[in-house]
Amino acid sequence: MKKIAQHITVIALLTFVSCNSNSECQNGTSGTLKDMNNLDGCKWSIILDNGDKLNPLNIKTFEIEKYDGVKVSIAYNTLKDVATICMSGKPVELTCIKLK
Repeated sequence: MKKIAQHITVIALLTFVSCNSNSECQNGTSGTLKDMNNLDGCKWSIILDNGDKLNPLNIKTFEIEKYDGVKVSIAYNTLKDVATICMSGKPVELTCIKLK
């Protein structure tokens, strides 16, 4: 019985987190996904509508169809004291990403 209660708690928590992520993305920042494979150490970049470039370090964790030029809505946290070999954009951790 205790295991069932634990599973229900985990499912409820995941549902709550995913709902917050969806609303975060709906009110998120707009940008364009850019394939940066031609630049050493880079994979995907997000060019925000204001021109800022982001280097999303955890983009692989999101199950979205990725292709160059697709418009996205994102929410993210800027990572401080993080260095990457990709020299294009600020390193960030995405909290959500949604295709527009």
